[in-house]
Amino acid sequence: MILRGPLWERGIALHTGEYNLAAAAVLAWSQGSDGGTFLEERAQRLGLPAPTTFAEVMLCGYPEVVRVVEVAMSPRILRGVLQVSRSALPQIDGFANVIANTLGATVNERLHDWAGAVIGHAHRAVLYAAGLRRTTSAKNALCPQDRALIVASGTRRACLLRHVSPRILDGLRRGHTEGTSRLSVTRKWPLEPDELGLR
Repeated sequence: MILRGPLWERGIALHTGEYNLAAAAVLAWSQGSDGGTFLEERAQRLGLPAPTTFAEVMLCGYPEVVRVVEVAMSPRILRGVLQVSRSALPQIDGFANVIANTLGATVNERLHDWAGAVIGHAHRAVLYAAGLRRTTSAKNALCPQDRALIVASGTRRACLLRHVSPRILDGLRRGHTEGTSRLSVTRKWPLEPDELGLR
């Protein structure tokens, strides 16, 4: 029901990368936990080794992965953790806590490190988006903020950027990086899983 409802309306499907990222979060938490977790217990019941791939985590932890996508990747949460003008440390703690609470667990070191890598990667992608120009030939024409975030989410493989308001770029010094391809070209780019998502 969630897949066809709120997540589908937000443009989230099994091929858009958010599930790969959520599966990586669940796996990181499971690998960092002491003792058996629901992921390991379900894998044993199915006669599988400990899950390590996207398909295996989805098989053993599908309901939890969907909940992480729904809660941790909501625009409200992401607005708070992708503010590059503030310290990343409380944002990392907050993101890790949201994921752990969604799983009904506590944050462990492995999950915290994973959250730090994801937030750091997304922050770098936001800064990249802040400097995008319309084209390489129009060096002084800034790319519209909404388009800049979409382009950066694809070229930097940071799917979280597709779910934040363009206002996240307000107030950032917009230095020069590079120009974007025409809109007709960027619309045809395939959606790649996040760089830190499971394959």
